[in-house]
Amino acid sequence: MIGKPSAKYKYLGGEPTFVKQQYQDLNCPLQGVEGNQLCANSKYVAIPWKGGGGSFAIKGHDEQGRISMNTPLYKGHTGPIQDMEFSPFHENMLATASSDATIRLWAMPEG
Repeated sequence: MIGKPSAKYKYLGGEPTFVKQQYQDLNCPLQGVEGNQLCANSKYVAIPWKGGGGSFAIKGHDEQGRISMNTPLYKGHTGPIQDMEFSPFHENMLATASSDATIRLWAMPEG
């Protein structure tokens, strides 16, 4: 048939069946990040933290909700973090790159 739409269901929308995880009050820098603004794997979410130096926070998927300003931070760069990525082979390893021309590998302890 000519002129018939190719999709069988024209106005079909969907929503995931799993519970949506939500993190609130993220203190991420809004500009100056060259790579990932945040990254996640099956256990953690890593968030670069706005303010002094290259600090970031790690949150487990079980720690949903508001992120307080007293959240413990990882700090190892003197410049802002430009990119971060979890290892595809080790869930507890994170690599960060900073504008101070350093790359750091982080190993998070279990728990």
